[in-house]
Amino acid sequence: MENSITINELHLCYTISPDGKELIKYHWHNGDIIELPASIESVGPFALANMKHIKTVILPIGLNSIGKGAFCECSSLQSIVFLGSDHKLAIDKQAFWKCFSLENINLPKKTTVISDRCFEDCRNLQTLILPDGVQSIGDFAFKGCNRLTTIFIGKDTEHISKSTFDFACSLSAILVHKDNSHFSTYYGILLRGQNLFRIPEAFNCNSDTPKKLNNVLKEALSKCSSIHEGAFHNTNIKYSLIPNNISRIGYEAFEGCKNLQEIHFQNQSKITHIGMRTFANCTNLKLIVIPVGVGIIGYKAFENCASIKAIYLPSSVWRIHMEAFSNCNALKMIFFSPVKRGNRHIEKGSRIILPNNNCKIIVPLEEKDFFEEVFAKNTENFLLEK
Repeated sequence: MENSITINELHLCYTISPDGKELIKYHWHNGDIIELPASIESVGPFALANMKHIKTVILPIGLNSIGKGAFCECSSLQSIVFLGSDHKLAIDKQAFWKCFSLENINLPKKTTVISDRCFEDCRNLQTLILPDGVQSIGDFAFKGCNRLTTIFIGKDTEHISKSTFDFACSLSAILVHKDNSHFSTYYGILLRGQNLFRIPEAFNCNSDTPKKLNNVLKEALSKCSSIHEGAFHNTNIKYSLIPNNISRIGYEAFEGCKNLQEIHFQNQSKITHIGMRTFANCTNLKLIVIPVGVGIIGYKAFENCASIKAIYLPSSVWRIHMEAFSNCNALKMIFFSPVKRGNRHIEKGSRIILPNNNCKIIVPLEEKDFFEEVFAKNTENFLLEK
């Protein structure tokens, strides 16, 4: 390899940059403990990837970066020892991906970035304390960390991806340093200002007191004005009341909540938009009454809600995306509430694509002509209501 030096000794072989500061590739090693040379400042992309027999890696004092996939698929790796903590350390994408045996890791205090999928599928990682210096945590950073129960966010973290904690099925608490000015926590629920940012996936799992936990969630929502994108994604909640102080629900907010059965909106709700995939794949959702004031039903908002039998749409709805109810195979009736005063408006081009031939559109008798014009292709499914 040009512009590199390969060290080949009795029990090991690796390649470094000419100045000795970058580990380019570790080719083989006879033992199960690797200690990198003291001169190394960066571990290159995939430098130690797929070294399945390695159990311990000792990293030098001056290390400042760990490259993409550097330790990925080191399936026996149990511990990583950082000898130094005085250098800023950035960890790139998939650095520890599929390190199945990694149980804990004490990151240096000046770690600044944990990139996308960094610890994905580290399924034995249990508790993680992130250093105060971590500023950003990327997409799916802890996806599939099935034994991770608690994570501590430091005081300098200002960016957390909406998917950071997806599919961490044992995560019950996300805790935040009291001096963090961007995030806070309420009994393990992650908040960002007045935005309910993320519910831990195992928030109310395996609990003998679901009522108490529902009250905690209710109190957390009362402190917020919005629900972040993906905030409840894949969680185990069965019931939720959206209070009238919530004015916005982000895209995919409840997607994949397979145990969710009922969503209720408090009277005088401020919600105006049910966005893209907000309730998609809530396969046990049986009851939702969309509140007055909602104008838009977004793209695949209720996709694969296989248990919903009826949808009630208020007179305020003016745009319905054509795939809003796709694969809602049990849906039998879509009710349009009558307009009490003024004229109904539904945007031209809005169409309901019926999930099955047995689904009926129930409309007020006095608005028959209007609905026949708007939903011309589905008039055979109309029922008129006085």
